[in-house]
Amino acid sequence: MKKLLYFLFISLFIISVSSCEKDDDVQPETPTTNNPRDTTGNGGSGGGTGGDTTVVVADIGNLKQNHIKAGSTYLDRLYITDIGGYNSGGQDYFTLHMTGENNFLIVFTIKGSSLREGNFSLKKFRLGSSPGDNEAVMYVSIDGNLMDFESTDNKSISIKLDNNGFYVIKMAPIVGTNRNSWDVVITDPISVHVVTNHDKITTTNPTGDTFDNDKYSFRNILHHRSNQPKEEIIISPITVSFIDYDFTTTNSIAKTTYPLSTTGTSVLQQQMGTVAQVVYMSYTEGFTAWNHRLTGNQSIEMELTPKIIIITFSNIVFEDPSDSTQTKTASGQWELAR
Repeated sequence: MKKLLYFLFISLFIISVSSCEKDDDVQPETPTTNNPRDTTGNGGSGGGTGGDTTVVVADIGNLKQNHIKAGSTYLDRLYITDIGGYNSGGQDYFTLHMTGENNFLIVFTIKGSSLREGNFSLKKFRLGSSPGDNEAVMYVSIDGNLMDFESTDNKSISIKLDNNGFYVIKMAPIVGTNRNSWDVVITDPISVHVVTNHDKITTTNPTGDTFDNDKYSFRNILHHRSNQPKEEIIISPITVSFIDYDFTTTNSIAKTTYPLSTTGTSVLQQQMGTVAQVVYMSYTEGFTAWNHRLTGNQSIEMELTPKIIIITFSNIVFEDPSDSTQTKTASGQWELAR
């Protein structure tokens, strides 16, 4: 009887000790997000639970499109978009890189060969590990701090087509985890608002040159001396420069024809930022810029809405600066989110 009581006591002691041990697999709680249900009636496919295919748009407050924000400390405008992807085990994965004007960086990956509507949970970046059907991998670099995100809430990120045919990617405010222990810790919740669709960009020419419509940029630049503004759109290898134009203060412009410059500018004007209001185009061949031909009354069309800029041009001729008999011709229809 004494032996039985002894073994019973020992068994209860072991059970009680085991129940007090720390579970190393327990994940820290993800900050809650407030995600109001989209009421536009344009729900897309993918995402949701229990068979719900309506896209629930992540709540990002009043964050403007193509911006990233970390609390009240960091705010940056995203202006370079680079579309990529990879294949692993026969499965395609779509990757979107966006760069900010202050060198902020966003890298976003989902399963599939292109963007699609839906809601996604966040899977932490790990080498050799790719996102699943309703998962996204996103990491962000702010001031050199590389942060990953993890959330089991499948409403953390939403992707939804807007009325203009652009994919709108929103990430609700979530605190990232710094990848390197020596990084400065950013404890502010980070939110992201990206609007993109590279399929709305086409560039062609008669000779069948290859145009990289998957990488493009759109930014406003102020001259370092005069603060003269310049709107610059680059879709490799073509650059359109609206010198002494500032679209950041303009809500909309009806479709307008803009003649391309018929005169060059002096080096002094460029250095001092005193170039008269004008529109230029160039075609980069190797490391050399072929400017548009100054003769022939060439022009482009531009339309501005509160959300997008549309540029259309047809058979613009560019000349080799060392041999004007060598030319290239290009046409394009570009639509970019502002």
